[in-house]
Amino acid sequence: MKKFLLSVLTLIMSTTLVFAVEILKAETITPISTKKPVEDISVKVLESISLGDINLQKGYVLNGKMIDVVQPQKMGKNATFAFKIMSYEDLNGQKTVLNTPIKVQYRQQMRPNIKRSSFTIGDAGGSGFVFSPHDITIAKESKGVGDFLKKELIKDSMFDTGWDIELKSGQTIKFNVE
Repeated sequence: MKKFLLSVLTLIMSTTLVFAVEILKAETITPISTKKPVEDISVKVLESISLGDINLQKGYVLNGKMIDVVQPQKMGKNATFAFKIMSYEDLNGQKTVLNTPIKVQYRQQMRPNIKRSSFTIGDAGGSGFVFSPHDITIAKESKGVGDFLKKELIKDSMFDTGWDIELKSGQTIKFNVE
């Protein structure tokens, strides 16, 4: 039985293709928001990387357009976008316009969300009190107690809408390079 399972596992692993995705790690120069998207954005490369025949060194500034913006959707799907790199500036400030723009896709990142954190007083199993700063936001948006309770029940469930991307200048951002 072990040999059979090992044979099947080997067959599956040998027939599947593995795609390695490189990651472009950068720092935002212009604020990036999917709630209020802007057309032109700039980022600074944090780690040297090759994009096709172009070698981007740490410190290069990439200029381009924010395209393919997808707003957050139901079932917890977060917003996303693509970055179309049109030109870059090297460490000497020399600008190079690309003949063929390069498209890289925003890479979802797990980051702490203080607004969604919760504070527990007492036993969280039933006799305690659990409070989240997000509860205040829900209370302000609610039309009544029933509406608040409905939003409270689904606030972190898979039925809730995903999150927007809101990055200030100087924050780290990652893109998938295909």
